[in-house]
Amino acid sequence: MREYDRALDNALRILDDVFLFDDPWAMEPAWTPVKLSWPIDWRTQPANDPEWTFMLARHGFVVDLARAYDATSDSRFAKKACALIGSFMESVPFGRNDTVVSWRSLDSAIRVDNWLTALPSLISGDVIGEEFMALLRESVREHASFLASVDTPFSKLSNWGLISNAGLYHAAIWLGDNGFADIAVNRISECVELQILADGVHWEQSPMYHAQCLRALLRTIRLARRHRRTIPAQIADAAKRMCQATLASMKPDGRQFLQGDSDDTSIRGVLSEGALLFRLPELKYAGEPFLEFPFASSDQNAYDDLEPHPPLFLSKGLTESGNYYLRTGWQDDATVVHFRCGSLGSGHGHADLLHVDLVGLGRDLLVDSGRYTYVDCEERRYFRSGSAHNTILLDGSDPFEMTGAWECASRAIPLQGVFVERGSWSYCSGSSLLERSYLVRRQVLVVGPRLVCIFDTFFGVLDRACRRTFHFAPECSSELSDGCVTVRNGDVVASLWIDRGETSRLVPSRYAPHYNILENNTAVTLESAVSTASSRCTIVQLSCKGTEKTVRGSFVEEIPVFGESTGQRFPDTQARAFVSHADDMDDTTILFCSDRCGDGVEMLRAGALLGHGTVIVRQGARQEVFEG
Repeated sequence: MREYDRALDNALRILDDVFLFDDPWAMEPAWTPVKLSWPIDWRTQPANDPEWTFMLARHGFVVDLARAYDATSDSRFAKKACALIGSFMESVPFGRNDTVVSWRSLDSAIRVDNWLTALPSLISGDVIGEEFMALLRESVREHASFLASVDTPFSKLSNWGLISNAGLYHAAIWLGDNGFADIAVNRISECVELQILADGVHWEQSPMYHAQCLRALLRTIRLARRHRRTIPAQIADAAKRMCQATLASMKPDGRQFLQGDSDDTSIRGVLSEGALLFRLPELKYAGEPFLEFPFASSDQNAYDDLEPHPPLFLSKGLTESGNYYLRTGWQDDATVVHFRCGSLGSGHGHADLLHVDLVGLGRDLLVDSGRYTYVDCEERRYFRSGSAHNTILLDGSDPFEMTGAWECASRAIPLQGVFVERGSWSYCSGSSLLERSYLVRRQVLVVGPRLVCIFDTFFGVLDRACRRTFHFAPECSSELSDGCVTVRNGDVVASLWIDRGETSRLVPSRYAPHYNILENNTAVTLESAVSTASSRCTIVQLSCKGTEKTVRGSFVEEIPVFGESTGQRFPDTQARAFVSHADDMDDTTILFCSDRCGDGVEMLRAGALLGHGTVIVRQGARQEVFEG
């Protein structure tokens, strides 16, 4: 109902020629209402933001008007939709000189798709005459001819190509043009082979554009089935893999993690579409109970017949893209960690190598800062930089040198480690190779829903000034005292233990959950000097006891590590161990050791823990070894 209410509110605004782009899947939403006068100037650019003009050209408001007419039978909505489509067809016919404003291939494809999505509802009323339909058919063919003419290396590899050719396919099906349909299907097949990695993630490293491409594929498959057309199997195979990757990456509240150029958007509706098409019960489990417009009642009946079932996995390592999701459950109050150790991707990627997101007991705690804008300005460069992420900077230098709105002059090299899932205990690791000579390794360990450990090790010939930063969700309150940071989000409390030798400060930061929205939040910076084989540890203990819980820095205790047979104590550069104390659960001992501890057959002893391995965890009677 929330999405229906949004669409109706927008349709009412559009009746008064007031434009505001707030659709959940608007790629560059704009939240300030702008009133335009007739005749509509389709090239207008409020606030000198070209993205506003591109949003205007996509005609998403036509779908909202059709939806409002479908629900209310108020002919004003249908007449307004036709008037706006007619105004565009008359005022902005296709011309090569306009392909940088109203006729970019991406916007043109989205526009014709929106027109054709809205059309069945508009036709149901007595508002569309033969003359309008003739003009519309001519314009749709004009759109299809233009989209068919665009076939460049950029379009083959970019989300533009996949989305644009999906629009071409919709136009071709409506026109009944087999030639255009064949062109579109062949190109979509080529795009999925080039753009979708084996783990199902779109290579541009942006969950939002991943979802946009997935929505385009699902729509293409749906149209092909509805019109009894055969399309290559790799299109459906790619869409299924993308659905599974989307499921693995979903936060407990059904929303995306902010990553690269992405917004805080629910992906449940997309999973519902995938569930309907592929009859996958785990997708319905994570989806919405009802299908949104333009699905028909027959679609809803088919969806209702599908029994939901929880996914058979918890955590998932999407190794080709370098995205790791350590999950303790599928319930709303689960804990999920997202760890990044993959390529930058395209210009939509951010400098988030070794970044960690944390949703603790269902609440956002550690967050990516978002994207905010595409305008080449200080904000754009900041939100793309390492400083806007929960990662590591050495000597104040960003491992990624951002040189513009989309460019990157140099970048660190990601080196993936291992991923291990043992129920609600899971582990992964990865490294960043800087300047081809300095290695930073990050290990992330989740021990059930209430304990997360981040362990960083540094390898290089020179001493470095290290700054580790963790950004908190804007709704969090935070305080720094007694060797830890206490972060509260609602009834969830996170206590971040600060390693010895680190100087900590709470600092103001910026957060952009959506394009064109800027909020204030807080971050903690942890600064120290590191040398070869130095390590820094952050242990996060989670509680759901509310603000009455008192947290002390002593909730974590570092203890020595010994060789069991020799009694020799290992130096910190070889092994470190920590005990996390909590009032209402068994103590947890965590041991990290370097490969040099693995020589011979020596066992390692740290308190009650006795074992051999890279990472050893003991909680009560349970002990697990995680190698790598």
